[in-house]
Amino acid sequence: MSGQAQAGDYLYKYQITWRFDGDVPRVEELLPSINEPGRRFHPHWMIIRGLGRGTRDLAAPRGLDPVERLIWKHSLPYCGLPLVLRMLTAWNRIPDQAVVLRAHPSKAIAAAIDRMIGYRAGDRGHYSEVADLYHIDEDLIRTADKTLARRLKLSATQPW
Repeated sequence: MSGQAQAGDYLYKYQITWRFDGDVPRVEELLPSINEPGRRFHPHWMIIRGLGRGTRDLAAPRGLDPVERLIWKHSLPYCGLPLVLRMLTAWNRIPDQAVVLRAHPSKAIAAAIDRMIGYRAGDRGHYSEVADLYHIDEDLIRTADKTLARRLKLSATQPW
């Protein structure tokens, strides 16, 4: 499925791959649309400081859970809509979110997802930077990161 999302003056074309989990459709992957003549996909295209300009006043979509709202609030102005959509997709790939939420604060989960997905998109992935962005202790992010890493199994071929 393809589409486009507008944030301020910026238009982002995307392509979504999804699957059914029982009766529930789940997003598998979100990529920039590359079905344009001459356009090449570069895996690090999203990490450009200031890419979030024009998104500061973008209202959060309805129905976001606490982790998704935190990602939207803290990460959108910093890295822009495409990377935030990757982060939200990664969080929604986790089948036992309730278990993760009981084990870690929502802010630590959101910050850990930000760090993990940002790192695989070309960001340095420093815990200290994400801790500053989310105003949370770095150790809480590291602990949540370990829990999420086991579930997401991120790699070069599965970056979110």
